[in-house]
This record gives sequence, structure tokens and C-alpha cells, in this order.
Amino acid sequence: MESNGKYFIHKDDNNLVQGFTAFNLCKIIFTVKQLSIQSYSVIANLNKLALDHNNNLFNSIELLQSNYANILLT
Repeated sequence: MESNGKYFIHKDDNNLVQGFTAFNLCKIIFTVKQLSIQSYSVIANLNKLALDHNNNLFNSIELLQSNYANILLT
């Protein structure tokens, strides 16, 4: 993630960012802009939204897989 003051974002074969949350991204932005520590509540809220989105997406994918499996069985 961070090396010698530089930040690296790694992507997998599907072009998806791995191991990098909204919290990490905002932390970098706030660090560079040197904003106050109070800004971190904004980061936490953004990270929660990102996690909620990921959970909703995961649940939707599971539902699709389940429905697809049911279709194959009929």
C-alpha cells in the first residue's frame, strides 16, 4: 500500500482493486491535504457506505446464483 511516501493500488486479473477500502483512499486524500483529524468521521461514514454497498452486491450475486441453480434443477 505505502512505500517511501508513495501509495500503490493493486488490481487483480478482473481489474478490481484489492485490499483497498474507501477509508484508505480518504485517509490518503486527507493526509495529502493535511486536513484536521475531525475529517476522519467523514472517512468512517464513507467506508461504511462502501462496505454496505459491497455487502448488498455480494447478497445480490448470491441470490442470482441461487436462482440460477434453481433454474438448472427444474
